[in-house]
Amino acid sequence: MLKLIRLEYRKTNLRPYTLSVIIATILFIGFIYLFAYIPRIDEDPELLMFAEYSTVSGLLILVSLTTYSVLASAMFAKMVIDTFDANSLTLIYSYPVRRSAILLSKIIAVLLFTAAAMMISNTVVFTLFFLTESISPLVNDTFVSSVVLDALSLTLLSMAAMSAISVTAMTIGLYRQSVPLTIISTVVILASTNNVFMEVLSNPVILLVTLVLCIVVLSVSTLLAAKHVRDLEVA
Repeated sequence: MLKLIRLEYRKTNLRPYTLSVIIATILFIGFIYLFAYIPRIDEDPELLMFAEYSTVSGLLILVSLTTYSVLASAMFAKMVIDTFDANSLTLIYSYPVRRSAILLSKIIAVLLFTAAAMMISNTVVFTLFFLTESISPLVNDTFVSSVVLDALSLTLLSMAAMSAISVTAMTIGLYRQSVPLTIISTVVILASTNNVFMEVLSNPVILLVTLVLCIVVLSVSTLLAAKHVRDLEVA
């Protein structure tokens, strides 16, 4: 499996995706300072929610989740949907490897790249932000170590959510052999779950349940995608 994963990285031009990660990280830095500065622009009571580190961190996590879910879906569209289309099946079936193993290697390759990118990106953003907050704070809230731990736990949860969302969207696109449907499915899932994700941020119990649910959804989606690939082989 490791050889297949390394082969996927050699076959795929990762430069555009790496550039996207760098650009996204720079934008995230701008976003988190914007979120923190909003209460200073307008003293509207409804904006007081931005005067808490939990809200600022949560909003950045949502932006990060959306960005990397779309990035993962774009990679899946290129590495999976395009590979298992009708025009490429003959070539794929000529490989002396089980088709489900090829699919699994592609899924792991994409998730490893995007999860690592999300972790590194969020770490850079939060480290810079918390460092400056410890020197000259923008947020009118108490900066304690639990703020950093909360940001870390939310990043880990968003990695699991990103994996579940993008693999689910990939599976939908794979069944319909449609790249646009893969991206659209990602956007629809994100739009329908973002409000739920915001509720998760303030409840540790729901956070744990959501993490388990993400793992279950990821597993089921992967199994369904593997079954579809096996069915294509039989057909």
